[in-house]
Amino acid sequence: MMFHARVLFAFAVTVLNGCVMVPYTPNAEVAHRKAEVQDPAVIKLTIGTHKFLERMGAELTSRERRIEIIPALEFRDTAFPDGNWTLAALFDPDTRERIKPIKADYLVAFGPMHYKEDTSDNKMLVSVGFYGYADIDTRADLSAIVVDLGAGSLMELLVSECDATLRGVGAFYGLFIVPRTEHGVEEALADELVQMLKSAKPDGAIRVVIMAAESGDFEDDTLPPPGSSEALAYESLSDAQWKLNKEFRTYCPNAELGHADAQKHLADIYYHGLYGRKVDAVRAWVWYSLAIQNGDTQAAEQLAQVTAELTPEQLKEAKQQFESWKPGQCMQELTQNHNGQDLQ
Repeated sequence: MMFHARVLFAFAVTVLNGCVMVPYTPNAEVAHRKAEVQDPAVIKLTIGTHKFLERMGAELTSRERRIEIIPALEFRDTAFPDGNWTLAALFDPDTRERIKPIKADYLVAFGPMHYKEDTSDNKMLVSVGFYGYADIDTRADLSAIVVDLGAGSLMELLVSECDATLRGVGAFYGLFIVPRTEHGVEEALADELVQMLKSAKPDGAIRVVIMAAESGDFEDDTLPPPGSSEALAYESLSDAQWKLNKEFRTYCPNAELGHADAQKHLADIYYHGLYGRKVDAVRAWVWYSLAIQNGDTQAAEQLAQVTAELTPEQLKEAKQQFESWKPGQCMQELTQNHNGQDLQ
């Protein structure tokens, strides 16, 4: 029934809009770039965007039945009890000892998907129908770091890249050939990963941890460059206030994208009053709830603790903020902090 409903819906959209969409998955190329991983200390391992990592895990297991996916949260909390979730920490002998009971063979850490379009050649006019032509170049790339957890060593950095063009032509009715560029890089990367893992372990179960890899200097608390706009802002802030704003700048973009680790970190800032921030249990409740929604089930303990401390009025307000939350609010809070408000 669902299949027929989708067909009827697609047919209705095609008739009403006067165009036909023909999607296809273009081929992608996968390159081996192990040498580009030069500083593991600036690569942070997180549970990332839950749905994306879950989808990539399904891509791997559908290609090889021997692959078993180990829960990322269990691995993260066992491997990094001190919160130092870097790739460099994973190579530490103490970390390797801690993760032995999990019996994980490999870690696959996916970087962010990059996608862009070039619409400079688009000459399509839309009124009652479609007239002209459209040439839209699309490009996507996706990377994955592969670590041998038993040996505590980097195996490979794989980068999947794909270029394709959306083409359309119209004379009242339109025909569009639509590349699924992002899907192409995902499929090619999954194929290459499976072949690598099968070659590395020809027999028995292949136990894999899937996480996200985020690049950046997460430990640098130095002051901004002299003369910069940030330096001018710093003159009116204490060290604690500057570090608070640095934390927001570091974690807000990932939190806005649905990364549960970043959302939980922001909740901790609000709940514990870190970096000079006033305690705000309502905002902490909102961020803990968002983290749970995106896969960090272990944030439930903190959420229960915060809930017990809220008054009925505060809990009602927190739930309203959670239901009305939308991307962009995190950076608004950062701007408010730069203005010196809500800071101790």
